[in-house]
Amino acid sequence: MDYTNKKITLDDGSEQIVIEQVDFNRHTYLYIANLANEDDTRFVEIKDDMILNINPILFSAVIFPRFIKKFQEYD
Repeated sequence: MDYTNKKITLDDGSEQIVIEQVDFNRHTYLYIANLANEDDTRFVEIKDDMILNINPILFSAVIFPRFIKKFQEYD
């Protein structure tokens, strides 16, 4: 599923917008921003409609570089 530009409501009630999405090994990772505070951004995994934290080692070694590559494609 493509989550880009979709709104997500977190358990704390905050509304987030999906800025970008990366799929890797049948997992979906999102870069999201708080609609009420654009400085509040984070990278998360979405699985079964649940927002999960990403393993820091996997994030730095694999996931973040994939996001960077996607962002560079917009230049």
